[in-house]
Amino acid sequence: MGNNGVVYDTAGTLKGGRRVWMLARMESQTVLGDEVVPYLLFSNGHDGRHAVRVAITPIRVVCNNTLNLALSKAHRSWATMHIGQLDKKFEEASRTLGLAYDYMKQLNRTAEKLIKVNINEKRLQMLVEKVLPLPNDESKHGIKLVADFILSTARGKVYLVNL
Repeated sequence: MGNNGVVYDTAGTLKGGRRVWMLARMESQTVLGDEVVPYLLFSNGHDGRHAVRVAITPIRVVCNNTLNLALSKAHRSWATMHIGQLDKKFEEASRTLGLAYDYMKQLNRTAEKLIKVNINEKRLQMLVEKVLPLPNDESKHGIKLVADFILSTARGKVYLVNL
């Protein structure tokens, strides 16, 4: 590859070659002072069950678990079956990858806007409870610890939790 700062990173086969994938590292981006390394993930199935997929992901794929995670969490992806007009499919894939570049460029601008949004503690509590509904039973104690950590960090208190 080597174009536009994209370089091959790694590749693999799964299930005796019935599923293959290749990862290409894109140029890293700085988002709120943190380096974010996006990857282009190409996957294909030779089992009649998996389409050709291309996705942008921050997850470095190294095994079946990380492949499934990257594909399921990808905000930008393109997929096609192994039939039909290839030239039209390549055009669509190219357009989708262009959107991936645009997405990464926009990510830092959006983060910079969001970090300037002030939120009071009551509203933060409501948001945390919406995202992490607090369970009544003790089996979900970890969720409550995460919610408490988010709220205490927002209050400027940082504490260590022994899970």
